[in-house]
Amino acid sequence: MIVESIKKRKETKDARKVEEAVKSFKNMKYWHPVYSVNISHISSQKQWQELWDKAITADEQVGLLFRGLKISLNDEEAYNQICFYLEVAYGRNSSQYYLHSDIPSWTSFGHITKSKLRQEVCLSAWKFLCQDFFKDQDKERGGDPSWFYGLASDHRIIDKIIWFFMEKDNCFFSSNHEGKIAIDFLTKLARYAWSSINHDHKRDLKQYLFTKRDQMLIILWNIKKLDILEEEWRNITEEDIKILKVLALIANPGGDEHKYKTLEEASLGHFSQAAKVYTILKMRFDERVRQDKIKAAERQFEEANQKLERLKS
Repeated sequence: MIVESIKKRKETKDARKVEEAVKSFKNMKYWHPVYSVNISHISSQKQWQELWDKAITADEQVGLLFRGLKISLNDEEAYNQICFYLEVAYGRNSSQYYLHSDIPSWTSFGHITKSKLRQEVCLSAWKFLCQDFFKDQDKERGGDPSWFYGLASDHRIIDKIIWFFMEKDNCFFSSNHEGKIAIDFLTKLARYAWSSINHDHKRDLKQYLFTKRDQMLIILWNIKKLDILEEEWRNITEEDIKILKVLALIANPGGDEHKYKTLEEASLGHFSQAAKVYTILKMRFDERVRQDKIKAAERQFEEANQKLERLKS
């Protein structure tokens, strides 16, 4: 009897706990840290920017950067947002912005100085730019990259991207995930610049990138990917060849103004890719020009023969 009585009291106590838990669950709106408050979402780039302007900690800024390219954006907002991320990420690898007098302190990012704290924000902008914009979300499906239509509809974004990667410090990529994404993005963009211009949905983007080839060559040089042009040699122009020669003779990219005296000397140097690519493309370009002249001469010869036959008849 005593055992049964204890058992019943325990069952009653357990039942009360369940009832209290259910009651508490139903009343979450009165005590829950989230459900008890009226929350909303960031609905526009303007609202996001206002929150950014009010943020005073690196933690707040990184949190906003995490969401900034995921919110719903119209074309103009997308342009403004991508430009802003590029501006924040600019100089993420440069030490010239650091204050050497900084005293480190403990933060959520570790034991770092204020200058390093700023760099963490810049690095976060770069990380989310790679993950949410540069990354080809449709890679497995094939076809045009996921970023294609954004660039095709607003060429101003291309101008800002070129502005960013023309700075050599911005082209130092680590071997991590973001670095691989950036190189994949830039090499695909370059392929559009050197591909044949057909009458299709890619025509406008290709034509615009064609006018930016001199800058794209410098970017490919910065990221050491000039060799992809060997696959596009049929679309190389004489102007491309001239720029490649200039790049090939620069001995120390990003350093002093020392130049190689000859292409042979350049081909043995530490930064020899430009010299090697130039040599290959110049040879193919000259041969293409020679064959075109032969074909043109053959056509003229054939036309002259036909004209001669008509005159004789």
